[in-house]
Amino acid sequence: MIHALLEAVTTEGQVSPTHFHNSVHNAPAGYWAIAMKSHQPSLSVAAFDVTAAAALATATVQAKEGPVLLCVYDAPLPAPLGAVRTIALPFGAALVLSATPGAADLGQISVTFGARDEVASAPLAAELLPVFEGNPAARLVPILEALARRQKRRVVLDWDGAAPVVVEVAPC
Repeated sequence: MIHALLEAVTTEGQVSPTHFHNSVHNAPAGYWAIAMKSHQPSLSVAAFDVTAAAALATATVQAKEGPVLLCVYDAPLPAPLGAVRTIALPFGAALVLSATPGAADLGQISVTFGARDEVASAPLAAELLPVFEGNPAARLVPILEALARRQKRRVVLDWDGAAPVVVEVAPC
């Protein structure tokens, strides 16, 4: 959508109102809410390569008030945008976060901030490295991996030079 807007501005000089309306990063959440007739609050976070960490930290705080659906995704961009920010392949993930344990829980997570010198975690399985390294949304892969394996693990999510997000994962 952004590509179509930029192309319209640079060639035609006019932007379609529909394209403009759909270009905002919270449009998918808005359309989902309309389709589901949901009146629940929604928050969209965009923080370049640290979006997964920022979204997880934000959703964790919100989950203290009630269950939160955390969704992150990123997809390859068309040219010329793809040359500026390469995303190797699409990736999406979702977690339901709640302060109240449930029968279907895969695990527990505790989210804090760590020391600036901590090294970001990578997946343990080598076959997950290409998606992890090729898509910023896939920074959640070590957390998903620990939940799927029902392993206790400390996962560090980089925050671009600031204090990283530290996630303690434990099985239920």
